[in-house]
Amino acid sequence: MRPEEIRPARTFTVVGGDHLRDILMSNLERVQTVIREAHIAHEHGKTVNPHRVVLNFDKSPNRIIDLPVYVVTTAGAGVKCISSFPEILTSECPGHRQYSY
Repeated sequence: MRPEEIRPARTFTVVGGDHLRDILMSNLERVQTVIREAHIAHEHGKTVNPHRVVLNFDKSPNRIIDLPVYVVTTAGAGVKCISSFPEILTSECPGHRQYSY
């Protein structure tokens, strides 16, 4: 590979909740379209979902789950990260939210 063929690596950025909400709400129609198209692509077998990656913490029920996906029709890719901390539901930790389904 010649030096001029090497592309710089993309940077990784963490976006806070308030900023993310502002971005999504200011582009709501486009966001809904992208989600709809991704669901349709998945329904037609045009997505690739590798195995999830689970990060467990030393003998603890806490974990982080990464669910990668690639949408063939749009060449879009992403990772959904889920944090699971079951002990928080029974703690008196201020500021945590408890959800019941």
